[in-house]
Amino acid sequence: GGGDATGCNFDQELQVYQQAVTNFQNSPTSSSCASLKSAALDLLEALNGCAEYDYYADAVQAWQDINCSDF
Repeated sequence: GGGDATGCNFDQELQVYQQAVTNFQNSPTSSSCASLKSAALDLLEALNGCAEYDYYADAVQAWQDINCSDF
């Protein structure tokens, strides 16, 4: 956040997402999965309308279909 004039600042969300990916890889539990899914959805929201959106969208969107109770 912070009033970026372009309306396209997802650095913080990307950082949270990447950390969540690392946490999940190190400890694949339903809890770390849920955190990752939440971070992915936040990132998707932040990416909405961004020029770079397509670069991340497909990978991140896949998390919407993951069932975290499988872990």
